[in-house]
Amino acid sequence: MIFFNDIKPTGWLKNKIEWYMNGHIGELDKLVPHLITEHKIYGRDRITPLTVSAEDSVIKKQNNPDDNMMQYYWWDSETQSNWKDGYCRSAYLLDNNEWHEKASDLCLELIDTQDDDGYIGIYDSSLKFNCKAENGEFWAQATALRFVLGCYESTRNESLLTSLTQAAQCIMAGYPKETSHPFVVEHGFAGHSHGLTITDVFYRLYEITNNIEYLSYCLWLYEDYSAGCVSEQDLQYKNVIDPGYLLKVMAYIHMSILGH
Repeated sequence: MIFFNDIKPTGWLKNKIEWYMNGHIGELDKLVPHLITEHKIYGRDRITPLTVSAEDSVIKKQNNPDDNMMQYYWWDSETQSNWKDGYCRSAYLLDNNEWHEKASDLCLELIDTQDDDGYIGIYDSSLKFNCKAENGEFWAQATALRFVLGCYESTRNESLLTSLTQAAQCIMAGYPKETSHPFVVEHGFAGHSHGLTITDVFYRLYEITNNIEYLSYCLWLYEDYSAGCVSEQDLQYKNVIDPGYLLKVMAYIHMSILGH
């Protein structure tokens, strides 16, 4: 199989990646440290029942529905992990030891937050796999584990693959197939719908390990999403097969799932 980093960019594409790495992509953690480095949402600052979002006062002033308020709690997870994923993949595509070292440090920092049961995520023990309303459980895990996948495929460091499989097993235990409903929540908004992208991780782990459990879990997740009352319905099976259905704003984050 072809791993990420097996094919290197050249010419215009390589120059463009280097340009970005020497600019805002390479320095984003210094430009907005309060988003990228200071808020340890996967570690010491995990979300608890007592968490108060920095945006709470803004939400109350604007009279936004309380049902959707929890989305502001997990936003930093996607900001951090998507940037780290992009930084890591860009770094390993280029021959720059300084960038490689930083990518490795970022990855190991995340791995250091992994619980003994394999959990990598943003909720404390009272809320993980047990957040009944709007939540970013799968979405935060998807963005973080895609980042670790990029580092693993670039370095073939087997300890990273071990961490990935442990995290996957933890997820499958937290939301057991056939007996739980991760996409059926009360007052759900964006987070749990975004979470269908966790199938990106499980499908890639299936390709790497040939463990059919991961593929089966992907299918079950999609079936639960299709049956659920979710805010982002573009990829629900009934809409995928409807030639008259018009895609909405968040369709792009789910499109890769059709390829699985």
